[in-house]
Amino acid sequence: MRNNGWRLIFIAFMFMAFSTSSLANDIAQLQRSGGVQIKSWLNDRQDIKQPEPVTINEQLTLYIEVSTPRWFTGGTRIGGIEIPDVIAKQRSQLAVNYAERRKGATWSVQLWEVDLYPQKSGEFVIPPLAVQVQVSIDSGVNVKGNLYTEPLRFTASLPSGLLTEETLWINSPKAEISQQWQQSNQELKAGDTITRTISVEATDTLSVLLPPIMTTDSVNRSNRYQAYAKPVRLSDTQNRGQYQAQRVEEEVYVLQTGGEHSFPEYSISWWDSDKGELRELRLEGQSFKVSHTFSSWMRYYKDNLLITLFVFISVIGFYLALKRYYNSQPKPAWWLFVQELKLGNEQRIRACLYARLRSQSGDLQLSALSSSADWQILAKQIQHEKISFIKGCSLWRELGRLANQKNEQRKSHYLALPQLARLNECYKGPKS
Repeated sequence: MRNNGWRLIFIAFMFMAFSTSSLANDIAQLQRSGGVQIKSWLNDRQDIKQPEPVTINEQLTLYIEVSTPRWFTGGTRIGGIEIPDVIAKQRSQLAVNYAERRKGATWSVQLWEVDLYPQKSGEFVIPPLAVQVQVSIDSGVNVKGNLYTEPLRFTASLPSGLLTEETLWINSPKAEISQQWQQSNQELKAGDTITRTISVEATDTLSVLLPPIMTTDSVNRSNRYQAYAKPVRLSDTQNRGQYQAQRVEEEVYVLQTGGEHSFPEYSISWWDSDKGELRELRLEGQSFKVSHTFSSWMRYYKDNLLITLFVFISVIGFYLALKRYYNSQPKPAWWLFVQELKLGNEQRIRACLYARLRSQSGDLQLSALSSSADWQILAKQIQHEKISFIKGCSLWRELGRLANQKNEQRKSHYLALPQLARLNECYKGPKS
């Protein structure tokens, strides 16, 4: 009995293997006899094997049609499509089912669509794809097996010389970009937040192919705000046979200081595949006025306050050191002159001016310092008119300038005397 049991199991196993092989041979035989057909093509062009060249990231649709004069009795499955540098997307797991008349017979048809998006320039080959089908035959037995499509070729290239494969751009017949701003408070102050949301929408493409718009900058150049990016939201939808891709980016700006905050504009290149032209999608930046808090004001002007405090301490220290020094040393002439100007002592003011005249030029009269008419008039006014603080300071500087000028003239005159003596010797000739 035990041997009979093993014999029955072996017979059943062999029967199942034989049945599977028979079914596989039957589906191939059924295809050869015209009981089932499979066709594939690209972009609604059934009459050619290789369509016109497409552009990088452009949607290219692969159509797979399975048909039989009988009927399908099981689900149809398409094998995975793996093409280097090509994104394959089967948007729907259901085929378009319909019936049509062929040579007087009614055929059941399943039409499948797979969208392809080439990622670089070059020629691409779509290898034979396995399509698992199950159909009935006259005897009522189901036949199941794999049918294979024929290989197809297509080429892709950049649509414009202004683009490179590293450029961030959109390839779509229709694309739009929009943004929204949201404030945490109507009247902004340091510590509040601003949220910027940017949305990009395009047709006949994938959301993963939409490039990033906002360049994340966690700390902007002037440290006016901190930027925090939220996770990007990607979505692909279908509406009445039109595919819509959307990419939503959102950043939250935490305001660090008061003042006017400016946020940058953004732009992205868009190849309009309908019109065949390169366009640009642009978003304008925006500025906001932000009020300071005490802590933000201190933080914002910290460097200026430190510099001012350092200068103030340095000036006070220099003044105290200077005062301590002149407590034991004779005060400079300009210091005494300024003090006399503050007191308004006309006699002492004139005495200081004459002392400067003697020390700088050696003259005893102001009129002897310069022969210019303006200085002669000014020298007479000094003797009779009241000298104000501002006028006295101007006289002090002018007197020093004229004295230096006169001293330079005297020096050049003294230097010229030896030269004149040598010239006289030359004119006299040699001694006899």
